[in-house]
Amino acid sequence: MNHSFEFITSLQYENKALKAENRKLKSGQAFLELEAYYKKELAKMKRLVEKLKRELAKSHAETVTVRKYWSEIFDDVDAERKKAVMEARRETKKMEERFLAEKQKNECLQEKIKEERREKYEMGMALEELQGQNQKLTAQVNRDFENSSLPSSLQGPGRKKITNSREKTGRKPGGQPGHKGACRKKHTPDRVIDLGIPEKCIGDPDLYATKQYVIKQNVELRVQVYTTEYRARVWRNRKTGKRIHAGFPDGLVNEVNYAGSVKAMAFLLGNECHVSHPKIRKFLYEITGGGLDLSIGMINGLCEEFSAKTEAEKKRIIEKLMVSPTMNADFTNANVNGESAQVLVLA
Repeated sequence: MNHSFEFITSLQYENKALKAENRKLKSGQAFLELEAYYKKELAKMKRLVEKLKRELAKSHAETVTVRKYWSEIFDDVDAERKKAVMEARRETKKMEERFLAEKQKNECLQEKIKEERREKYEMGMALEELQGQNQKLTAQVNRDFENSSLPSSLQGPGRKKITNSREKTGRKPGGQPGHKGACRKKHTPDRVIDLGIPEKCIGDPDLYATKQYVIKQNVELRVQVYTTEYRARVWRNRKTGKRIHAGFPDGLVNEVNYAGSVKAMAFLLGNECHVSHPKIRKFLYEITGGGLDLSIGMINGLCEEFSAKTEAEKKRIIEKLMVSPTMNADFTNANVNGESAQVLVLA
């Protein structure tokens, strides 16, 4: 019952509202209100659009201005960059030209230095040759019977008088009675040759043999090339194919090696006897009948090899010299590979 009443009442109110709205629509009042509302909203929107247009124009103008400013800044920066790049290129080109000029100048100086060194070396060699000639000529000029085998009779009118300070003893020259003469040293014979019985002694009953002998030795010098060959059988691994052989004694590096006796003789001939390297090679070749044919390079390297192998002995000698009570030290000039050097002499 209550529900029906409420529903009817609701319908009555809704009907009343619809009637009022119908009257308003029929009279045109709602349309006028709606039109006024829309005009008002339209005007409001127009004002907002105009405002936004003005703000947009202002923002566009500011954007154009800022873009113009940035463009000018970028142009200035680009111009500065190009200017810096051009300046750097000019500086680089100047540095390259200066480097090439200095390089050319340096090459000229190097050539000049080489030429001066060559001239200095040639002058040094010429000076040494002149000094040698001067010493030789001076020695020839000052040569007399006292310092040479030249007899005093050939000295000319200005020769020195020979003074004889010996006291006369009245004895005859030569060996004196009772004085044992200096004989030549006898050697142990390698072979003995018996000369046999003289023909005068054959068939003479008055002659008989004694136990005495007259001995005379003939000493010869023989140079013989003695070669020892070492052989090592080669063993091969079936899996790896690696070759193995026994080790050779120390010093046997090349296929043909020269022992110390050969090197010592060549070294002494060059440094003690002052024989040139080509003559050493020729001498050893001829004296061995072609058995030894040493190379000039091998002979030339003997000094360095001897110096390296005697380093310990040289150090001990220098240590003994340094702790000796007295020592004389001096430097002498020398040429090493065309350059001047100083050699320290200690005694």
